[in-house]
Amino acid sequence: MNYCCNSCRKTFPEDQTTLTSEGLVCLSCANRIRNKIEAGFELEERRTALAKTEAENDRRAALRAVKAISIPDPDILASEVVERLGGVEGLASLYVAQVMEAAQRNPGSRTVLQGLKWVTEMVEKIAERQIKRSRLSGMSDEDLEALVAEMMAKQESQLEQTQAEPKQLIQERPAGDR
Repeated sequence: MNYCCNSCRKTFPEDQTTLTSEGLVCLSCANRIRNKIEAGFELEERRTALAKTEAENDRRAALRAVKAISIPDPDILASEVVERLGGVEGLASLYVAQVMEAAQRNPGSRTVLQGLKWVTEMVEKIAERQIKRSRLSGMSDEDLEALVAEMMAKQESQLEQTQAEPKQLIQERPAGDR
């Protein structure tokens, strides 16, 4: 009795057929299927090994890059950014242009209001700094030294209090919670 191969659709005698994942197939197709499966496993193994190698190479490259990169001082970085944007005037012009464009497109939007709030806060901080400078410039050396000593004492007191708080919390905790 002859059987039809599910793969090539030719007929073969029973002794030249076998049962595979594709059903009943001839021996020739069975060999092709087996080779394909084995090649697939080899390919998958090669892909896995290649992925591991690539991941290791990426990790090593990242480590080399971290070692090679020198992280700039934030002041130098900010200075370079401002310079590339056209200096302080260029940066201010760019900022104002963006806020004005946003105000024309969508007046009262969050972007516009935050932009205006930022300018207001900046003006306020500048005014506070100028007031402090004028107040400090009018002080004598003795008064400045006293002010610095007072600030340092206050800071030391806060530091001591901060360090003491965890000890107090441990001592105040009930014995069953320890």
